[in-house]
Amino acid sequence: MKFNNFKNQIKDFPVFSSAQFVAQADNKQLLRNQISMWKKQDLIIPLKKGLYVLNEHDRRITPSREFIANQLVFPSYISLEYALGFYNIIPERAFQVTSVTSKKTMSFENVFGTFTFRSIRNDLFFGFNFLKDENDMNFMIAEKEKAFLDFLYFNLPNIDVNDRVFLQESYRMENLDELNRYLILDYVERFRSKKLSRLINNLIYKG
Repeated sequence: MKFNNFKNQIKDFPVFSSAQFVAQADNKQLLRNQISMWKKQDLIIPLKKGLYVLNEHDRRITPSREFIANQLVFPSYISLEYALGFYNIIPERAFQVTSVTSKKTMSFENVFGTFTFRSIRNDLFFGFNFLKDENDMNFMIAEKEKAFLDFLYFNLPNIDVNDRVFLQESYRMENLDELNRYLILDYVERFRSKKLSRLINNLIYKG
């Protein structure tokens, strides 16, 4: 297959998998070889093994980092530092796009940046919304309350539950009064973590 023909088939896709095209090819090995060659020529750009975007000159849509994060690992939703920055709870956007997944912990680096995924229990994979990016593409991101709890949960080993000012001093968090306390109290019970529950109780009732 000539690259122009391949490009015309996928130019409307923000990302694409090599597997979906190889499976339909008459000569699967030939197409695999061509994809490898196009990758070396920077005609297609790898996001991870088997997942690509067209080069910036040929693609019609440049996918957002939020959309890419969801495509790299499924199921996953954006949370932790990146989501807290998205909601202006921490003062700047995180460089890394941080997500949680019910799969194993992993990370990827590509031309769009660094994407990290923290493993969470299946029963804690909740509390997210579907939003639209600048291309009108859906992506999954934690509710601000869930992003806050996810962040505390993964950082519990470094947190003193009796320190009520660490959020501002250590993590420079702000706008915490915008969080729904009732939702946080409901969600924290599902984590089944005594330390996290004690921390939240100290922050909400004594803070």
